[in-house]
Amino acid sequence: MVNPASDPTTRFSIRVDDYRKFRPGYPPECAELIRSTCRLTVDSVIADVGSGTGLMTQLLLPHCRRMYAVEPNDPMRGAAEEILGGEPGFVSVKGTAEETTLGDASVDLVVSAQAFHWFDRDRAKKEFKRILRGERRVALIWNNRLDRADEFHRDMEKLFLDRLPEYHRVKHRDVPLPEIAEFYSPANVTRHIVPNQQEFDLSGFEGRILSASYVPPRGDPRYEPFIKLVRELFRRHQRGGKVTMRYATAIYQGKFPLP
Repeated sequence: MVNPASDPTTRFSIRVDDYRKFRPGYPPECAELIRSTCRLTVDSVIADVGSGTGLMTQLLLPHCRRMYAVEPNDPMRGAAEEILGGEPGFVSVKGTAEETTLGDASVDLVVSAQAFHWFDRDRAKKEFKRILRGERRVALIWNNRLDRADEFHRDMEKLFLDRLPEYHRVKHRDVPLPEIAEFYSPANVTRHIVPNQQEFDLSGFEGRILSASYVPPRGDPRYEPFIKLVRELFRRHQRGGKVTMRYATAIYQGKFPLP
């Protein structure tokens, strides 16, 4: 039996509420960049693969005719359906990057936000080629926390490294640029960076920390000792009862050439 904590299709199941409320969305500039560089029109069909609670789906839905939100995790997919279920063009799909269940040549663009590092890349590339049509464009997006931005971010990074063994493993899943380039090969890939940030009071900051899969969840015996350190971190760095988490939103996009 697969351990739910190590299975990317189930590891966020107990964190859906915190994820939906406190994970960073994507700045409006991100939508405009994807719309222009991927040549979206009002008739475009997009597959958001690993769509989670629908943060990227929600951003791009107004810019296309149909948006397939492909997500294997039932609670995450249900959260997106609750938010977007009544929106024209929104289609919720139970599927994975390796088996989307979508038809051949059925989409103009595949996007994947904050999910590509969980994919079996060879199988995902084959699947994306199968479902894409036209210019066969793919966009990969990450909100990368700026862990050296200032003392607050450096202290937060040290806390994670010192106290969270799972953080080391997750951090090692960060995909370096050469591996992203290899995914698009032999075509080229371009990268754009857009600044992003979130401001939190103490409750929101705790929720944001708890949305991460490497943090002990409520009810875990490690939770109380760790959350005390999180609160101490907040108290040291808050200004006017708030802290600001800073990110660089990275957008990679390119075409998949014909076989």
